[in-house]
Parts: sequence; C-alpha cells; structure tokens
Amino acid sequence: MRDNQLILKYIAFQYLLPEYRGNLKPFLDETCKRFNKTWDKDQDNIEETMQKFEEAVKLTIEVFGKDNFGRIWLNDKNKYERKRNLSLLDTMLFYFSDAVIGERVQEVGKVKIEPAFKTLCSSSTDFTESVKSSTNTIPNTHRRLALWGDALRKVLEIDFQIPELIDNRLVFSGFR
Repeated sequence: MRDNQLILKYIAFQYLLPEYRGNLKPFLDETCKRFNKTWDKDQDNIEETMQKFEEAVKLTIEVFGKDNFGRIWLNDKNKYERKRNLSLLDTMLFYFSDAVIGERVQEVGKVKIEPAFKTLCSSSTDFTESVKSSTNTIPNTHRRLALWGDALRKVLEIDFQIPELIDNRLVFSGFR
C-alpha cells in the first residue's frame, strides 16, 4: 500500500499542491474523490502523469541506484541509511518528472547529482529533519522541496520553479 500512497501523493502534488494543508490522508482521499468524479475528462492527463512518474522513478534509480532508492545519506558512516524514506523519494520524483529537469539530470548524470544530494544531507539538518520527522507538515514539505530544488538548480545550472511557502500554503507558479 505504501507504493500506492506514493503514486497517489505524486499525482496529488502534481495537480493539487496549493490545496495541500498538511494533513495527508484527507488530502489524498479528496484527490481520489475528485479524479473519480472527473475520470472521463482527466483520464488522458492522469495517464500522462503516470508515465512521467515511471520515467522519474527510472531516472532516480539511474542516479542513486536501486539499493539507495529513497534513502538518506549518512555522512558519518559514509553510506546510505538502510530504511527507505518515502518523503525523500517523493521529493526526488517531484523534480525528476519535469521534462527539462529530467533531461538535464541525464546530461549531468550521477557524477554531479549524487554528490550534491550527499552534501545536502550532511550539511543541512533542516533538510534531514524535513524527511525524518513530521514529514507531512506544510513547513517540512516546503523545506525539503525548496532545499533539494535549490541544490538541484545549482548542480544542473538551470533555472526552474521551486514551490514557495506563502501564508502556510505551498504556492507553485510553475504548476503543472
């Protein structure tokens, strides 16, 4: 069921991020209700979004390897944490599913992306805390999206939209 939750959260963030209020279960329930009602109209868009999800998963595996999928880098032990982290994974997928970002990630490759991630994990307690505790709160969701987005911008050397936190809402003007 965690896989289903990951996919549903991905779809919800792609379409309804500004409506997220920090309570994941009702947000995902409402997403299901909304798309069940509009399935005939939205089916093609949702299927396209699912294709982007699959491509982002493949790209994440290319960059971080299958064994490190959604794991936090532990600097003091020079390895990845054993436990998979879905909040971290959904952060990666949020960005890697964007066509421009995905293309640039493939160009830059693991050689630059993975070290940027390791540096972020080892230098930012704000980032690591945002993927470890109270992960569904608005501030932590914003924090991990903003910090990883900023690190990714620098290493990819391209500009792209990062969600902003305004009045305890995630605002994304580059909304998909």
